[in-house]
Amino acid sequence: MALIFAGLVLLYAACNAVAVVMAGEVILRVQNGGGELALANLPAGVELVWPYQLSVPGALDPLGSVVLLKLAEALIPLLWGGVLLGIGLLLREASHVDTIFDGGVARRVATVRWLLVVLAVVPHGLRVLGSNWALGGLGTGFSTSTRLGDMFIPLFGFYLCLAFEFVLRRGEALQGELDEVI
Repeated sequence: MALIFAGLVLLYAACNAVAVVMAGEVILRVQNGGGELALANLPAGVELVWPYQLSVPGALDPLGSVVLLKLAEALIPLLWGGVLLGIGLLLREASHVDTIFDGGVARRVATVRWLLVVLAVVPHGLRVLGSNWALGGLGTGFSTSTRLGDMFIPLFGFYLCLAFEFVLRRGEALQGELDEVI
């Protein structure tokens, strides 16, 4: 069931990636040191679509920043699909082994852990780089805003995977000691 769900999420992610790449604008998360956004400073075609988010036509931004921003937005659902696929494969592996302390289970947990690290760091780093580049080209005086809450869930999952790996390693050592005693 987990593999089917992961497949559906990956299908959604692929559709989302196509939509993001085909969109004619990019969304920039911004902040203004003086408090509220100065809407009078916005160039023609740039719109405030949500508090602290600007919709900027792709033609107004440098091509490199548009590529970075679109890549970041397309990667997020694809990486979530990869994480869910990794969890599904972990569950499959755990159901097919004689003991949960088998090395294959620990490798699957490590794979999920690294996917969560990539999910927490790469898209947000690309978004910051692309946003800074785009905002520099607009000349509005805004700076990039990063929501750390977007990285909380992947990092929390990362720490849970670390704890689970520790338990698996310790359990494997205890099982080895018990086998020697018996």
